[in-house]
Amino acid sequence: MATQTIADTGESIATDPSKSVGGGTTVWCLLALVACSHFAIALKYFPRLWSQGHYQYFPLVLGVIAWLFWSRRSEIANAKTVPSPKVIVGLLAADLVAVLLATLLNSSAVGMVSFALALITAIYWCVGSGGLRASMPMLSLLVFVTPLPLDMDQHLIMKMQFLASHLASLLLDSVGAIHFRNGVILTTENNQFLPEEACSGIRSLFSSMAAIAIYGVVNRYPLWRHLMNLVQVLFWVIIGNALRVATVIIVTDNWTDRIASGTGHEVLGLLVFLFIFAMAMSTDRLLTVILRLILPAWQDSQSMQYRFQSTTVNHVSSSLLNPTPLINSYAFGAFFVLFTGASLLSANASYARYWVDQEKQTVELDRLLVPKQEHLPSQLGDWQLSKFEHTYRGEDAIQAQDSYIWTYNRGDLVALVSIDCPWSDWHNLDWCYSALGWETQPNFLVSSDEHGDQGGRAHTELTMTQDHMHGMVIFSSVDRQGEEVLPPLSYRSQTMSGFLQQVMGNMASALTFDPAAQSEIRGVALPASTLQLFAPSGRELTDEDRKELRKLFFSFRQQVLASPRYQTAQ
Repeated sequence: MATQTIADTGESIATDPSKSVGGGTTVWCLLALVACSHFAIALKYFPRLWSQGHYQYFPLVLGVIAWLFWSRRSEIANAKTVPSPKVIVGLLAADLVAVLLATLLNSSAVGMVSFALALITAIYWCVGSGGLRASMPMLSLLVFVTPLPLDMDQHLIMKMQFLASHLASLLLDSVGAIHFRNGVILTTENNQFLPEEACSGIRSLFSSMAAIAIYGVVNRYPLWRHLMNLVQVLFWVIIGNALRVATVIIVTDNWTDRIASGTGHEVLGLLVFLFIFAMAMSTDRLLTVILRLILPAWQDSQSMQYRFQSTTVNHVSSSLLNPTPLINSYAFGAFFVLFTGASLLSANASYARYWVDQEKQTVELDRLLVPKQEHLPSQLGDWQLSKFEHTYRGEDAIQAQDSYIWTYNRGDLVALVSIDCPWSDWHNLDWCYSALGWETQPNFLVSSDEHGDQGGRAHTELTMTQDHMHGMVIFSSVDRQGEEVLPPLSYRSQTMSGFLQQVMGNMASALTFDPAAQSEIRGVALPASTLQLFAPSGRELTDEDRKELRKLFFSFRQQVLASPRYQTAQ
C-alpha cells in the first residue's frame, strides 16, 4: 500500500492500487460525462444569450478565456499542487446536484452555477488548488457571460433609456434644438424618436465592461484596479450614449434619416463603442501615469515576475493533461453511473424543450385569423364601441408589431381594448408604459376569479399616473390555442401555486419520455398575443370605475377567445 502526500491539506492518505482506477484517460472520460450532463442547460443558455443583443459578444469572451488559459498553461502547471480526493468527491457531488436541479427546473441561474462547478472540478482535479488559484483571473471573466437574474437586465435597459433620453435632451437644449421629452420619447418639430434597447446603452455598457476587464486580466491588474476601470467605463458609456442619441436626432432632423436605422445606425453604434473604449483606455493610462509618479516601481515587469515566482516555490510541476484518478474505484464507478444518468436525462430534456417547441414554431402563423371589427360586439355591457383601428409598427418596433384596437365609451370613461401580437412569450406592459413616461404600480398575477370572472385565469393590473393624468391597464397573454401564457417565475413570488405549477411542468418535461406527452406539457404554441385594456382619464379613477373596467376586460377576453381567431386555430 503506497502513501502519498496531499499538498492541499498537508495530510497523508493511503491508496490501495488494487482499488484504484486507471490513469488520466479514465478521469477525462468521467469529465466528458460531466460535460455531457450539461447539454440541456447549454441548449437553453447559449441561444438565450445570442437572442439578446446585449450579450451577443459572449463568443469573443469565451474565446479570450480559452486563449488566456493556453497562453498561461506553463504558469498554471508551475502552480500545480496535488488535489485532495475529498475535495474532488465534494465538487463532483455538488456539481451533480446542481446539474440535476438545473435540468429538472429548466433554470439558467442554477445552470450557470453547475457550469462553474464543472469547470472548477476539472481544473482542480488536473492542477489542484495552486493551479485553480492561478486560473481565477480567467474564470472571473465568466461573470460577463452570465445574464442578470430575475429580468434585472430589462429593468436596467429601461433605466438607461430614461437616462439616455434625459441627457440627450440636455444636449439638444445646449445647441438650441427645439424638442419635447415625454418619458423616453423625444419629439422634435419634424420627428418623434423612441430610443430602443440598442440605444439605451446596455450593449455598449456590457461589451465595454467585458473588454476593459479582459484588458485588466491580460495586464494582471489587482482587484481594486479592475473595479476602478469598471466604474470609469460606466461614466463613458453614459456620455457616449447621450451623444449618440442627440446625434441621431440632430442629423435626422436636419439632413438624413439613414443614421436613425439600418446600416447607418449600426455604424454609428460601432463608432460610439470605439469612442467609449478609447476614452476608457485613455483614463486607464492616465491612472497608470499617476500611480508611477506616486509609486515608481508600479507595474514593473521584473518585480511582477518575482512576486509570481515567490508564490510558486515548493509547488509540484507536472503535465496538465494527465490527472491522477486519486479516488477509489467504487466512488469513481458511482459517479460514472450517476453522471451517465444525468446525461440521459439531459438528452431527454433537450428533446422535450427544444425540438418539440421547434416543431410547434414551424406551424404557419397565417393560420391564426386576423382580428376584425366584427369579432367584438358594438356594445359590451354598458360600454359602447366608437372606433376600431389596426396599427402596424414593423418587426423592429419596441412595441407590438401589430395592434388591433377597439375603443369603447361609458360616460366620461374611455377604454381601449386591443390584441397586440405577435410575441414569443409573456410580454410585460409595465416596461412599455414606464418607457412612455407613466409612473406605474404593477400588481402581477391577479386572480380573475376574485373579481367575478369564473374562468380560472389570471391578469395583471397597472395603476398609473402621469402629470395630471390617471390611468389603468389590465392585461394577460394567450397562445395561438387560447391557452393562458403565464409570466416568468420572477413575477410569481406572490402566488405559490403558480410557482409550483411551473416547477412541476419543468420537471415533467424532463422526466417524460413520450413525445406526445411532452407536446402536451411543454411550452407556448406560438404566436402569443397580449390582450389588454388601457383606460386614460383626466380624473382619479374610483373603485367603481375600476370595477367596471375589470368587467369590460373580462367580457373582451371572453369574446376574443370565442372569436374565429382562436376557435379555428390549429
